[in-house]
Amino acid sequence: MNGFLSYSHADMAWFQALAPHLKALKRGFGLNVWTDHQILAGTQWEQRIADAIAAADVLVLLVSPGFIASDYVWDKELPAIRARRDAGALVLPVVLTRCYWELAVKQLQAVPTRDGALTPLSDWRPRDHGLDAACRQISRSIADHFAIAETHLKW
Repeated sequence: MNGFLSYSHADMAWFQALAPHLKALKRGFGLNVWTDHQILAGTQWEQRIADAIAAADVLVLLVSPGFIASDYVWDKELPAIRARRDAGALVLPVVLTRCYWELAVKQLQAVPTRDGALTPLSDWRPRDHGLDAACRQISRSIADHFAIAETHLKW
């Protein structure tokens, strides 16, 4: 299963904090999450990103004011991500900080939630509780979307 992680470089600290938590998805579902860190020198990076989005079954969006403000994310990535969603891919917004996230990802349920309400990762104490909640909620969404029973997980 192919994954794609979209984020603003302004949110690198959040990316680095969430990455180890997402490793559970690789272990449980065989989800290989692609990020722009895999772009090698000399590569046509815009085409490589477009190819990774086009191949993704699961797209995780780290949503923040920086994500929304990024012209590249807004003009290039989000239209391609919407096309993947329309083709059946699962799109999962992870709200990092308080922002008008609904503008970017209309009609999508975001994570993490606590007691049924969206709670941005920046509002969780300790922070790892929010990262864990987001990863668990992403895992449940993947299992539901792809009709994967727990007995079929790779672990």
